Amino acid sequence: MPTAIRDAVATTVAHLTGPVLHNSFDTNFGFSGMAKLAHQLRDTRTRTGWARRFGAPVPFFHGVRRLYECLEVEYTAPGATRPVYADFLDEAAPLVGDRLTEAAALFRHSGEQWSRLAALALDTVRGLGAYTEVAEQRMALVFSRGRDAEAEIRELTRRLAELTEEFTAEDQLGAVGRQELFAAMADLVESCLESERHAVTALAGRTIGGVSG
Repeated sequence: MPTAIRDAVATTVAHLTGPVLHNSFDTNFGFSGMAKLAHQLRDTRTRTGWARRFGAPVPFFHGVRRLYECLEVEYTAPGATRPVYADFLDEAAPLVGDRLTEAAALFRHSGEQWSRLAALALDTVRGLGAYTEVAEQRMALVFSRGRDAEAEIRELTRRLAELTEEFTAEDQLGAVGRQELFAAMADLVESCLESERHAVTALAGRTIGGVSG
């Protein structure tokens, strides 16, 4: 069991610090992906920066809402799975070593920060309400009935256009508000990155050394 734990933790460390798929998409994983996200959140000049990608009100709401879903609902457990992983490390520590407990505290703190980021995103997009519901209805019809629902899809598309105009006219945050929000999100991502780098240092000091030795 201790060997299996060390192997599992070593894999996690490797995926956080190095390639996962061994192709160009690897920049989106682990620490490089976290640093990339923080950079894009702060980037106000290039087309990959959030200020340009999600600069208009409706794309902004959808992008930020998607960030919440990916961190808390769909692709991970709440807190970007960090709290669950921290529980594993605490449970495994008696078999492997105290450094797992140290790393667990750091991952748990990071999980809290990821949840803060998700909560910030969710609070910001609550006003999207009707647009989200109509968009989901249209998408469901497109995939389930296709051309048989052409009239209904056309009506929903018209309604989405109306709602887009409403959201654009209201634009409660404005460009400056969005930039401030993105900066606050970047701060949280960088805080997570710092905690997790320290956690990996703790894990590498005991687990990887145990495997290689």
